[in-house]
Amino acid sequence: MITFHHLPCPLCGSAEHRTLGSPMKIDALISSLDIPEVFETRVVECTTCSLVYVKPFPRYSDQLLTKMYSNDNNYFLELTPFMERIIHTINPARRFTTAQRLAKKKIERFLEIGCGQGYGLLAAKKFGWQVYGQDLSPDFAQVARERTGVDIVTGQLNENSFPDKKFDLIYIDSVLEHLADPVKYMKCIINYLSPEGIVYLVLPNERSIPNQFMDGMLRFMGGSRSFRTAPFTEPYHLLGFSRASICYLAQVLNLEVPLLVRRYSYYHRERYKRVVSVGRFLKKKLFGAISLLSDMADNGMNMEVVFSQGKPEIRRR
Repeated sequence: MITFHHLPCPLCGSAEHRTLGSPMKIDALISSLDIPEVFETRVVECTTCSLVYVKPFPRYSDQLLTKMYSNDNNYFLELTPFMERIIHTINPARRFTTAQRLAKKKIERFLEIGCGQGYGLLAAKKFGWQVYGQDLSPDFAQVARERTGVDIVTGQLNENSFPDKKFDLIYIDSVLEHLADPVKYMKCIINYLSPEGIVYLVLPNERSIPNQFMDGMLRFMGGSRSFRTAPFTEPYHLLGFSRASICYLAQVLNLEVPLLVRRYSYYHRERYKRVVSVGRFLKKKLFGAISLLSDMADNGMNMEVVFSQGKPEIRRR
């Protein structure tokens, strides 16, 4: 169900890299497969484009992917009321308002890649746009259909997913870090972009101050693990992007970057409804304080990026 491949960097093709450590955790689903190679992988960082990835590189079967991204695997943990409002309502509305400001034309047709539970689709409908969605998981696609009334394309995105359609805004929240071939995938997405359309990406910032702090602490304590990416536990991130690697991707695709911010992390707040021990509470407060300061310095754990057609350049907001 998992095969491993000794591949060069999935973004730039370079074989040069530095080792960061072993993955932090391996969950019950992956452990139950009893695959020795899982415990032999290492998290590495490409020295050419700064992409973080895993060597040897894992590829999951479609059957395993369905299990990983499912309700049975509790992929979406229950959020606190505060975080529900932030993630499901406030963030999509803020991002779409920004997208309309940056777009070179009025947005009319919207596509969300990896639409999950459908909250981004609901926010887009409030803007009066024609709304379309896609998700790999049949479970999540069904939830999104029932919640939004939008017909969701299920399965891997390909050149036949939306025949003869072009979109003014393509929204991709927490998807790119799950992919084995980000360049090929983004080229497929660009084919669906209207001539003056934009792509709005949301993804983790692997070179954030908190990540660097945690990796430094792990090394100081004599550990061999890395806080970067999570290939074998939820949320199953295969790749880790940073400002440098996202800008490299934009150059490969010949796209402009009118927006790149590294904040809106919210790690200073409790995110999920679950039992919290005293030790975990204290660690959360320390980590939250570092995360809040990192957001203020525009090097937090969350990254929001806009791609548009044109000469690659960056304008910060």
